[in-house]
Amino acid sequence: MPPTGIPANAQARINANAQALMPDTCTFFAQIYTPDGVGGSVISTGATWTGPCRVDPFRPPQIEKEAYREALVSEFVLTVPPVAPLTQDIKIQHNGHMYDVVMMQDDHSQQAYKQAHIARVSPA
Repeated sequence: MPPTGIPANAQARINANAQALMPDTCTFFAQIYTPDGVGGSVISTGATWTGPCRVDPFRPPQIEKEAYREALVSEFVLTVPPVAPLTQDIKIQHNGHMYDVVMMQDDHSQQAYKQAHIARVSPA
């Protein structure tokens, strides 16, 4: 729903300009928990959204401890249109790599785009 005070045609132009700066395609995956019949659950993932995005480097890769092992952690900034269902608990696929949402950015207008810090963890 467009915000009050901004005409619909102006909001459409803002959204079109923002999406023109998103040259890539991302797919969002949500975890789906299905009861297994014995008190637990089976976790599977399913694609929930595919659309335009932009992934920019945030900082150089760093070696960190992940599950008692060294891992190379690369952080990026993800930009998506405002209609994207961007939440903290999804996984994002971009150019064949899977990313986790590290932090949501909410210090800007989410009427033109949404942003989040994402990370890719790979063995060091």
